[in-house]
Amino acid sequence: MNLLKTAKKQKSLKTLMKAMKCLDLDTVLSGDATFTLFAPADVAFARLPASTIEALFREKSLLNDVLTYHMVQGKVILADLKKSVSVQSVQGELITITKSANGATINGIEFLQKDIACTNGIIHVIDAVLFPEELQSADADHIKINFQKEGKA
Repeated sequence: MNLLKTAKKQKSLKTLMKAMKCLDLDTVLSGDATFTLFAPADVAFARLPASTIEALFREKSLLNDVLTYHMVQGKVILADLKKSVSVQSVQGELITITKSANGATINGIEFLQKDIACTNGIIHVIDAVLFPEELQSADADHIKINFQKEGKA
């Protein structure tokens, strides 16, 4: 099964699938190109403030930045990694996978499921929504979208 069909079968990825469909990124997941998808579970989205979720669905460019930050071209198979690596997301910024004796994390976030093989890539289910650096607010207890980007207030 391809990335889209596999992700849809995962009961814990309903919010992610809704967001992907909102931007027609679900068609990318069913295409011929190979991707690794670091898929935030529904519990990860549930931890975000409602205002952040609303803002993401309202501001499609921000949602696109967040979703494509969770995607990498090619396959990143955690079982094959011997050391920590940084890989470029489709969004453009680097994400870091850190290997240790205790396992692996992505940008410090735990993996809930690893190495779910698909015909056109790999899915890793993660425990938080990743935000590109430009959208993070360092002074908050939780990640907030910085609406100063592109003049949005």
